[in-house]
Amino acid sequence: LRERLFGAKLVNNAVCPQCEERIEWEQNIADLVVGSADVSATDRFSLQQDGYRLCFRLPNSKDMAGLEGLSEIERAQKQLLKRLIVSAEYAGRACEPEQIPESVVRALNERIEALDPQAEIRIQLTCPECSNRWDVFFDIAGFLWAEVNEWAERMLQSIHKLAWAYGWSERDILNLSPVRRQLYLGMIGP
Repeated sequence: LRERLFGAKLVNNAVCPQCEERIEWEQNIADLVVGSADVSATDRFSLQQDGYRLCFRLPNSKDMAGLEGLSEIERAQKQLLKRLIVSAEYAGRACEPEQIPESVVRALNERIEALDPQAEIRIQLTCPECSNRWDVFFDIAGFLWAEVNEWAERMLQSIHKLAWAYGWSERDILNLSPVRRQLYLGMIGP
């Protein structure tokens, strides 16, 4: 979707955590696409670890939205665990997600990452000023949302300029092709 709307190249920026230099980086979308297992969000998976047997599903956007507002990371992790685990057993008896030890939770996280490698994309950056290397988390949905907002603001500014200069209605301006709209904007100047 992002590629169809805005093209194949992403332009983003970050701040170096060591020297606080603002850097801009570019990335091709194709470089971010990781081969994934052929799984659906409704699929159920199992994990057996340390006497525990878990039936779980992969996280989705509703799960992430359900965590919004939870400021404590540990609480958010527990809430997500409850949402993803369909059933849990220890030694053949049902148990609650809160009873699952950290070692089994880590194994579950590793399994989820293996099943859905696109869930968390990290990009390694190098600061040109201090040569510090670090990973940044890349949230394509958040990035796309920001781009859509920026595009909408630019479009509204263009409509305002053309309406002011020519007295056209918003509908008339939007009915112009993007090329013609840009030509008219070029004629009225900055």
